[in-house]
Amino acid sequence: LAVAWREPLFALLALYVAALGVAQLAHLGLGAQYVWHAWPAFNRLSTFVRAPLAMASGLWLARALTLPRRSSRWLDRLTLGLAWALRGSALLDVLLQQPYSRALMGWLMLAALALIGALLAAAWRRGDDRYLPHIALACLPMLLATVAPLLSMLELQPASFLTRYGTSVAALLQMPTLLYALSLRSSSQRETLARQQAMATIDPLTGLAL
Repeated sequence: LAVAWREPLFALLALYVAALGVAQLAHLGLGAQYVWHAWPAFNRLSTFVRAPLAMASGLWLARALTLPRRSSRWLDRLTLGLAWALRGSALLDVLLQQPYSRALMGWLMLAALALIGALLAAAWRRGDDRYLPHIALACLPMLLATVAPLLSMLELQPASFLTRYGTSVAALLQMPTLLYALSLRSSSQRETLARQQAMATIDPLTGLAL
């Protein structure tokens, strides 16, 4: 879709889906068992490091969807800063592999969840995108389901079915609904652009070409 429709937003969506998919493979142990089983060093790192990278990709996607510059310049800068901080925390954990480096990743990811919610709320309040409610509802399962695994990562909540499989189930709900909402939004925008371009060559009274 990014190539066919020339929509950079779908390229960001593809990056997010790929990062989230790899993070889920690492979280569920499927990657270590079937995909990168020949790299034991990567196996040890992937479970923790892939999650903040996926969260950073989600933050970039949320920024492109909500355009926080229209609400607040500082909100946009905070989004950019937190996205880079998530990447930096992943690199720091690769270098140190200490409990406090993983705790830093956990707290930054919780902050990113709150910020994504704030971005969606600010865009919804502006009311300049009629498809934003559909996008927000598509993102809601993932926002809610990610809290429990992060609290478990920070040792603030015991492990359970929700901490183990919550994000996987939420991803199954989010991906098709988010793609559908973005496809409707893109189709509407392209139709509006086509009508605007046609107005320059079609008589609005007769509908005939000028």
